[in-house]
Amino acid sequence: MPPNIPPQRSRFMPYIYTKDEIRRLVRSAHLPTKLNDKIHYKTLRAALITLYATGACPGEVTRLVQQSVDFQHGSITFSGSRIQSSRTVPIGRNLVRVVQRYVAWKKRTGQRSEFLFPSVDGKEISPRTLRAHFERLRTTAHISGRVESSHLPRLRDLRPTFAVHQITSWIRRKEDLNRMLPALAAYMGNAGLEATERYLQLAPERFRSALNRLSPQKSETLWRNNPALLEFLANL
Repeated sequence: MPPNIPPQRSRFMPYIYTKDEIRRLVRSAHLPTKLNDKIHYKTLRAALITLYATGACPGEVTRLVQQSVDFQHGSITFSGSRIQSSRTVPIGRNLVRVVQRYVAWKKRTGQRSEFLFPSVDGKEISPRTLRAHFERLRTTAHISGRVESSHLPRLRDLRPTFAVHQITSWIRRKEDLNRMLPALAAYMGNAGLEATERYLQLAPERFRSALNRLSPQKSETLWRNNPALLEFLANL
């Protein structure tokens, strides 16, 4: 029998948006809808904020229905997928307020659809359509990505951006990452810790000393110091 070859970890690095870039994306989403657009700009803006504020996958957000959001208790339920597990997670007051205003706008305009973020014809938004609208949004916001990379920032990169920004916030507050990372994994619907641990490699350089205390160089853990992963990082 041939020897077992251990799986190679992907070296692809997702793009981590800065908070300024997130603000530019949200502001650009205010542009009025064109006649042939399949997503209203208010729907695009609300879906974009939900993606960034929850770290959910694009498909999880487009499948949300009206009953998915519990405004009273401040929670949102994702149906899950082949990769992510179904879950009900708490959401912040800012996101509750954004979604409430969006739902109120839908009622005023007489929109009727089972989906929370429908296309203009009331149907579920396809991933391809959402990506196409996001690409136009990214271009308008003048976000072109890293100079040394041939990969452009993607819609799905909002998910690791959420994770890295959350980890950054915890490090600032000196939280115990060994306790918080499992909670982050459950929040994002990851089956294990491996995917969540990889986001530690994308933390900014100025937090390297804190991460080294969690992961000494002699350790076999997954978030050891890797300078090559930090070259492209800007301040968050």
